[in-house]
Amino acid sequence: MTRKLMLVALIALVVCTGFGFKASCTAPATEWRLTISSTEGGSVPIPGEGIFWYNDGQAIVLSARPDPGYRFVNWTGNAHAINDVYQATTIINMELDYTITANFAPVE
Repeated sequence: MTRKLMLVALIALVVCTGFGFKASCTAPATEWRLTISSTEGGSVPIPGEGIFWYNDGQAIVLSARPDPGYRFVNWTGNAHAINDVYQATTIINMELDYTITANFAPVE
């Protein structure tokens, strides 16, 4: 029995160290997709608009900027992950793939 356990341990060591090959015994970090867009009347300069990839648990700053004559209204989409949907600058914590939209409205 002891010889079998030693053999299993040796095989695991060889596999984990790679024995000259690229190998790993750690799980790869999970990455999540953040898709950001905006409505007419503004933009999202931080982190930008489009698709971005972030590590699991990473806190990302979102900052929306209204165009002249517009105001920021809120963030929509997977809004449950956003700290404050009514603040133009806020944080989203990456735990899943999220699609977020910055919404703007004309100033009255």
